Amino acid sequence: MASIGIRRTTINVHTSSDNKRIEVRYLGQLKSCGKKDFEEVCNNITKMAAPITTQPQPQPGSLLISTVHGHRNWSTGIFDCFTDLKTCIISWFCLPCMICSLSSRIGDCACMPYCVPGGSITMRSRIRTLGGIQGTVCNDCCIMQFCGPCAICQMSRELDNMGIP
Repeated sequence: MASIGIRRTTINVHTSSDNKRIEVRYLGQLKSCGKKDFEEVCNNITKMAAPITTQPQPQPGSLLISTVHGHRNWSTGIFDCFTDLKTCIISWFCLPCMICSLSSRIGDCACMPYCVPGGSITMRSRIRTLGGIQGTVCNDCCIMQFCGPCAICQMSRELDNMGIP
């Protein structure tokens, strides 16, 4: 007995004891043929397995990746700056470099935070959206206004934890 896999369906092939007939079982149907007709039977069986001609389409409303409010918290706290000393030191001595780097990492122009009013708030909101993190734009605004350097470190750690280089 031999088995041939075609589009997630198994075809079982048996030869008779006298080696003159071949039996092919596919989806419960039994086809019997001679050795010459075996290839034709297999071709007919593969034609019966309808090819996929269209991909499944999203249903209305299914484009939403996460809930409006997110499904998780930040992976590190706002004041966990010292858990990543390299980021902490770069942020302390060259905050503009760190902000430009973050902007590039999330796919924006490196100078976007300095050319777009509220650019750093937008970056924080984008990272929250990418990661499905809970929060609001108002909260992002307050965090960036009063704890900016710590927020930049937190955003960098979050991108690291999400695997965004």
